[in-house]
This record gives sequence, C-alpha cells and structure tokens, in this order.
Amino acid sequence: MVPSSMRRTFVIMMMALLVASPALADGGDVDDNTTWSGQISLTENTTISGNSTLTVDGDITTTSDHTITIESGSTLDLNGATLQGLATYKLKVNNSATVVVPVSSMSASGNVKIKFSEEVTSWASLNITIDGSTEINVTGMEITVAANLSGDNITIEFVHPWQDIHISDIQLSDGSSQSIVSPEQLSGEGIQLISESDSALWHLIVKGTLIITNSEVIGGDIICEGICTISGSTFTSSGPIEIADSGSLSLTDSALTGSRTDEDIIAHDSAMITWTNSTGTGGVVDNWIRLLSSREFLVDVPEAIVTTTGIGYFAKNATGDRLDCGVTTPEDCDGHISIANSKLERIVEWQNGGGVYGTEQASANISVETIWGEFSTTVALIPHANEVQINIPLPHVTITSVEPAEDKGEANFSLGVQIHVANSGATDAAVRIECFVDGEYADIAPSTPTISVAAGGAAMVPVNWRNSVGEDVVLDCKLIIPSQFHSGDFVGTNASTSSTPVTWEAVDDDGSNLFYPILIAVIIAIGGGVVIMRNRSS
Repeated sequence: MVPSSMRRTFVIMMMALLVASPALADGGDVDDNTTWSGQISLTENTTISGNSTLTVDGDITTTSDHTITIESGSTLDLNGATLQGLATYKLKVNNSATVVVPVSSMSASGNVKIKFSEEVTSWASLNITIDGSTEINVTGMEITVAANLSGDNITIEFVHPWQDIHISDIQLSDGSSQSIVSPEQLSGEGIQLISESDSALWHLIVKGTLIITNSEVIGGDIICEGICTISGSTFTSSGPIEIADSGSLSLTDSALTGSRTDEDIIAHDSAMITWTNSTGTGGVVDNWIRLLSSREFLVDVPEAIVTTTGIGYFAKNATGDRLDCGVTTPEDCDGHISIANSKLERIVEWQNGGGVYGTEQASANISVETIWGEFSTTVALIPHANEVQINIPLPHVTITSVEPAEDKGEANFSLGVQIHVANSGATDAAVRIECFVDGEYADIAPSTPTISVAAGGAAMVPVNWRNSVGEDVVLDCKLIIPSQFHSGDFVGTNASTSSTPVTWEAVDDDGSNLFYPILIAVIIAIGGGVVIMRNRSS
C-alpha cells in the first residue's frame, strides 16, 4: 500500500511550489555545522566539507538534476526530513497485483478507464478482472471496462507473467461526472509508486557519513563510498542504492519500493551491508545483491582450460574458458582467465525479494593437456574475490646424467647409453628427450626416448648411440619442453646435459678379413661332428 505520508508529502510539496516561496538553500559549499528547516529548494550542486555536519529536519526539493556530495570527515543528517525531486509518478504493477481505486459520489453504472505509461504488448498476456468479469490479453495504451461505481472503492486485479506494467492514471465516469485518480491515490498489494522518469532526479555521493532517520527519500540516486546508516525511513524510486567496495550500509526498520533495476541495493565487491527488519520492492526485485566488479583466475599455466560449475546468480556451468597464447599478443598472454562474462555471473551473494538469503557455491577444474600428459587441479569452492590465484601441480624434471657404457666405441656400431632423470615436482610426468652431437641430431635409438618419472623420484632410459669416427665426442641431451611452458622454467629447463667424452674408432680391416676363415672352420667342425655321430650309430 502506498504510504499516506507519501501522499501528504506530495500534496505539501505541490502547495509549497504553487502557493508559497520556499526558503532557498543556495547550495555550493557547506563547511560549517548547519541546520536546514522548513521548505528548502535546492537550486545547485552542494558539497558538505571541512568535517562539518549538515542537519536537515525540513523538506528538500531539488529543482533539477543536482548532486549532493558529502566529503570524507563530513556528515549529512536527515532527521524527520524529506529529500525529493520534482517528479510525476506512475504505478508499477507486479505480475500478480490488486489495485484499490477510491470512488466518490458516483452512480452504480459507470466505466473505468485504465491508462498505461507504456504500450502493453500481446506477449504480456495481461488479464484484468473487475467485478468478477475478466478482460483477457489486454493490449495497447488504455482499456475501458464497465463497473459498479456505487461503493467507496473498486478493486482491480492484474495478472501478467511477462511485461512490466505501469499505470499513469485511472479515470472513472458515470455519464454525468468524471474523476481522475492519480497513482499517488491508489493503494493495494503488489504495487509500487515510482517516478515516471526511469532516471534519477538527483544524486547523493557519500564519501563521509550519511545518517537518515524517520525520513522519506524519493527519486534519488545514492552512492555510498563511506558510512551510511538508515533507520525508520522510506525510499521510493531511489533504488538501487549502491555501496562501493570501501563503503558500508546499515538498514533498519525501513522500506524500499520502486527500484529502477532488479535490486534495491547493490553491494560492490567487499562492501558491508546489514539488513534488519526492513522490506524491499519485492517480487523479482532482490533486497540486495553482492556484485563483483571482475572475476578472474590467475593461472600459472596460460594455456590452461577452465571448466566452472554453478557460477553466479543462476548457477551457470561453463566449459572451455581459455587464454590461448598461440593467438594472443605476448603482452596479453598473462595467465588471466575470466570466469564471468556477464553481470549475473558476477553476483555471488544476495537476498531475494522474499527475504531469503542465497550465495554462490561454485567449483572449477583447471587443466592443461601437454606432450608430457595432462596436469590439473580442482577448486572445490571458488572464493568470492576479483582474482583467484590458481597453481596447477606440475612436475619439475632435470636430466641428471648421460652415461655411455664405455669411453670408446666402434664407428657406426651401437654403444649403450643410460640417460638418468629426476623429478622434484609435485606430480608424475612422461617426459620426452632429444640428443645432439655438435648441434646436430644424434643417431640414437629410439630417436626421442620417453620415460615416466614419478613425483619426487628418479628414472633411467637406455638408448643405443651410433656415431662416425671421432675423438672426444660428447652426447648432449635435453628435455623437449611442452609448448605451454616455453615462457618460464615451470617444469624444467631445456639446457643440455653432456656425457663424458667417447672416442669412436674405425673397425680394423684385418679383423674383418677373418670372416671367411672362421666360416670355413665352422663348416668343417659341423661336418666332422656329423661323421662321428654316424660311426657311433653303426
């Protein structure tokens, strides 16, 4: 129901404007302790500074889009006051609402004309019921319905699941007389009296202290960067009240109605809010929300893929958020991955229109797929913070030694080599290795050996090395670092580890000429053995 005090305020304001010349508050700087009483017309921007207090126990009306600024250390104290702009009003009708229209001295048979501030579309599915008769799918800027006007009032029921409905006025006629009922005169359930303008009529920026007690605030825009304390007061078309990250707001025994957005109060980031025994606009309009200005993971592996579950107001799931350094300029490849791409995904805490508290309980999996395997971590409950540091458990592998079996080898014949690795990291890995001789790929088998090494453990992989004739030949081996880790020493270094020198000698030609004599001797020996076996058997 629209408070009677609000209607009285409106009447008083109009009478003051039309009949009397209100006391003028010039505005500008207020730098001494000052009290404003009676009717005050604010004609310019006003700044309260110098650690002073401006106390208001009268009615302030802003004549234009003015701003009141309370500097740090100073105070605005509204006590039994009214702060409003020059405005016309409309009545917002919730999805299911009852509007009571006062009737005076009319006959039984008449008409009720409902005029809307904005055109009602067909998809609004608006149904209106008067005296038990229902008009279905009402559209347009107005509708006229027959009604019995003999009582003190008539009741109109509205049901509409989709579009916002606003009433500019209701006209009653019985053929001989007519009356226009303004939004301020209407009462009921599921309704809010709001400013005709969708924009604020005045602005209040609180860097110091704001105290509002037993007062009425209409049509404003309030940003609380300092300390705001409100008790026993009514706010109309003055939402959302915004609390900056540095600010705090305490609301007690108060009522807010007709917010311009889906929230009566927005607490930004770490802002403090206390809501005690108060009511809000209701319906789809939340009492308050906590809105983060940004939400990012700072991941130590820029190519990581983030999969989130239960993000934001509607617990959205998202898969595959990624910072792809392959297509991003180097200065942007900094590991920052956004996990919220809309306002709804940045809302982490709220109290809905019914006064029920809610909070986001989201989780995330962060993984990176590499040639060494997949590395990942899980965040069971994502902190409600602008930036969350994510450290994926990674291996850290080094080649500890490259050990040939001998310090001499026969040219173009294989020599066994053991490559030893150690993993001082936090998880297992299947690393790949490549080897060189004088900067050229070495002739080893396998050509790129792979070895699994456990976290905190060591392992060895054997290879066969072939080389041409040469003295003091060194085999240099290094890790093949996955492309995701090229920007830093995350999982190991690709510096080479060298073997002890090996001298590769040519094979002696005389030695090779013994092949045929040895073959002949073997054949003779086999033949002799056959003869002996036959003699024994005979």
